[in-house]
Parts: sequence; C-alpha cells; structure tokens
Amino acid sequence: MKANNLYFDINFIKTLFPTEKIEIKKGETLFTEEQNNDFVYFIQEGKLKVTQKENVIGYTRANEFIGITSCLCEGDYFYFTSYACENSTLLKIDKLAFKQALSDNTDFGKVMIEILCRRIKITDNKTKIFTSNSTQDRIINELINNSIFETEATNSLLSIDELSELTGVSNVKVLTVLKDLSSKNVIRIKEEKISILELEKLKDLVN
Repeated sequence: MKANNLYFDINFIKTLFPTEKIEIKKGETLFTEEQNNDFVYFIQEGKLKVTQKENVIGYTRANEFIGITSCLCEGDYFYFTSYACENSTLLKIDKLAFKQALSDNTDFGKVMIEILCRRIKITDNKTKIFTSNSTQDRIINELINNSIFETEATNSLLSIDELSELTGVSNVKVLTVLKDLSSKNVIRIKEEKISILELEKLKDLVN
C-alpha cells in the first residue's frame, strides 16, 4: 500500500477512491486560503508549493496527499494556498469519500495517522528551530525533513532556492552553510543536488 517515507502507491489510491484526473501547469494555483475545501488531492506527478499568508510552509510531491489538514479540521475552507512548482498531474478526491475511507479502511487510516503525526512533529520542530535564531540549524532541519532516506544514500528533495524560501535565509548564506557542511563531509553537493552522507552527524550539529 505504501512506499518509503509513508508515500502511497498510485494504484492503491485509484482502487480506494473514485478520482478525477486534473493537470495544472507550472505557476498555476491549485487552491487558495479560505477557498471551499470540497476536495483532497493526490499528486501523481509533479511538485507543489504550500504557502500561508505568503510564507512558504513546505512542498508536496508525487505520491503525497495535499489538502488533508484542511479536510480534517473544522471549517469548510483551505487554510493554505498551493500552486505548482512544475507541470503537475493530480487526482481529485471528494473529501467525504476521503473521510469515509479513513473509517472503512483500517490500514489506510493507520497510515494517515502516521503521516499527520509526522507532519505535526515536523511543524513543532521547525517552530523550535526558528526560535533558536541559528541559520545553520534552520538549514539542517529543512534538509533532514525534506529528504528521501534509502539504504545507501539520503537525498535531499530541496534545491538551494527552496531551502532559502523555507528558512528565510538568502541564497548566498544557504550556499555558504552548505559548503561548510560539505567540508565536514556530512553532505555532498553535486550539480546543485544535495546528498546527506552522515545523517547522525548532521543531526548532532543542530544546537
């Protein structure tokens, strides 16, 4: 049903829900704050940015849901704005069908609880990191939160520009911190792609 990092398999989603396939181009908006949240979306291909009051909250990618927080909270509107970072294909799911699946499918419900708990933990940790006022801590925190953890390598899903947006740190300063981390052999930068070489050592660098 799911792959690493609590991502869902597209075939499982199509089996579980009636869906409508939609496509949005780079720069187009999927939904905005205070818009009616009649649907939840599953990203089949592409990447979307999530913002709140013009602040970048995060990014969602292929095999992830977007809009579930607004769906499950009280209220009939989205709490965030989301638009495509690249041409993207999504499956639109009626939110009532989504909620029903949470009740009817135990395995699905358990995984969704794990996903929501993970998101809450990330948000809480991000809040604590930002109060520390450490540029390095912010950057390391986002690198870890936005990485795919595999047996032989841990690859960050963020570009330098995206790290800058998420941390509120200039591109120049982000690159300076990354080069310093690279000199300590805890990450590697190659063609603007960032790989984490020593995950535990990277965590230890957070004050």
